[in-house]
Amino acid sequence: MKEIIYSKHAEERIKKRGLNKDLIEKTLELPDKVMNGKDGTLIAHKEIGTHLLRIIYKGERKYYLVITAYYTDRERYEVNE
Repeated sequence: MKEIIYSKHAEERIKKRGLNKDLIEKTLELPDKVMNGKDGTLIAHKEIGTHLLRIIYKGERKYYLVITAYYTDRERYEVNE
């Protein structure tokens, strides 16, 4: 597993939203889905009960840089592929 670094913004949002860093790290290690985001970011999804954990990050060679993370409704991001 790559090292995980949290941006200042991510640290603030994780604390404010009461998110668990262990769950964030497990999601990065084994996501349900990864999509391309804006400006070279990646978005990892993990279904947690009726919610969806979304982690916006950059996948650098030696580490992941977490930009933000949040829960949302699964239905908002369901895509039939």
